Amino acid sequence: MHGIEHIAAGNGFTLVAARDGLYGCGTTARGQLGIQGRDTLLSMTQIPLPRPAARITDLSAGMDHVLLLQDASVFATGLNTDGQLAKPAVIPYATQFTHVALPEGVLPTRVIAGGDTSMVLTSSGNVFVWGNTEYGQALQAATVDQLRTPTEVDVGISVVDACLGGSFLLFLDDCGTLHTAGYGAIGYEAPSTMLLRPLALPEKVTCIAAGLDYAAAATDAGNVYVWGIVHGEPGDTHLCPEHVAVPFDGTRPRRITDLACARGALLVLGEKHL
Repeated sequence: MHGIEHIAAGNGFTLVAARDGLYGCGTTARGQLGIQGRDTLLSMTQIPLPRPAARITDLSAGMDHVLLLQDASVFATGLNTDGQLAKPAVIPYATQFTHVALPEGVLPTRVIAGGDTSMVLTSSGNVFVWGNTEYGQALQAATVDQLRTPTEVDVGISVVDACLGGSFLLFLDDCGTLHTAGYGAIGYEAPSTMLLRPLALPEKVTCIAAGLDYAAAATDAGNVYVWGIVHGEPGDTHLCPEHVAVPFDGTRPRRITDLACARGALLVLGEKHL
């Protein structure tokens, strides 16, 4: 494995995209790792790619499915019970990466998976969603339980980043404003909503992250805010319907460059003060 460029993890599995290929370990009982004939990989194993000679430009994992971007083409593997692979219902899961058909002329630049939902951002600023959408993740006029083909959604903002949780979505616009929709970790007390709503944070947002049931945002002031169902020590679970600041032990980072939401931990990557 040489030159790691992308990493992704789902429900019991891990994937690493390097310059010399794709590697994975963990459970693959539902095809999550895109390798046939194996239920579990106990060590990092090279995964067959749909286009072996092409560079992996993006990688993302939901709970039990994976999205891969190569040569401006999207591929998916794993569970498909909600259409998260963009395949018919007669295909419950796939054990190898299969092509996801997007409308002609669409050039995907990002793939985003979360829970049982899939999303693509394009070079033209368009957003396509498919999979589980019963909580308003598709931003449709009426409730739709699932979409089995990539469907363009009208977000009405210039999207620079996006995240999917188990029942909600986050969009970050080019002004540093965060927008949320869905159910659960949307940052304010309300029932599920199919309309994007800006989340009022006291500083400009620079990066975002989402777990299954909580979300986080870092700001240009070096603060991190969380909301949703937050898990701590065993038995220590509490609801943060509105965003709350995360206390830092020791020196606050000068600039936060990335976040990751795990079930029992929030990871913050930042630059130290001089």
